[in-house]
Amino acid sequence: MTNCAMNSNCSAWPKTSICKSRFLTPDFRETRISVWLHDVGSRSATIVTETLLEEGRAIFGPSYSLTPTGSFYQMNQDSNRLVADMVKSFSLSIGLVLLSILILLRSLRLTLLAMIPNVIPILWTLGLMGFLRNRSEHWYGDDRRRGHRSCG
Repeated sequence: MTNCAMNSNCSAWPKTSICKSRFLTPDFRETRISVWLHDVGSRSATIVTETLLEEGRAIFGPSYSLTPTGSFYQMNQDSNRLVADMVKSFSLSIGLVLLSILILLRSLRLTLLAMIPNVIPILWTLGLMGFLRNRSEHWYGDDRRRGHRSCG
């Protein structure tokens, strides 16, 4: 298999058989294009993945199947699912606590007042996470982690 570093300017590549033979196995059935990038966050990594897939489809055509693989891609997908599930879980738990307090106290005003002790730890945790994230960037710099993304 041919391992090649993919240039970020994929659209500039000629759409010729020479280009295809450079990235495909001799039987033209399989390729592996490895891409190294800095830790850019899961939202940006998803955009990069989609862009690479679109550019790959434009270069190789619709008759070829492109599948993102690799540990960085898998971690990105797992991270996105985890965050989505956490948001659902958090929303459900806040809603249930709010509903329970409302049923118990039978007053919207008292319910909102009773929610203050429930919201303070959440705000404290989010503030601490934001502070520590900024401090870790200061200690380790922007180059502290790198990820590897492959399309195969």
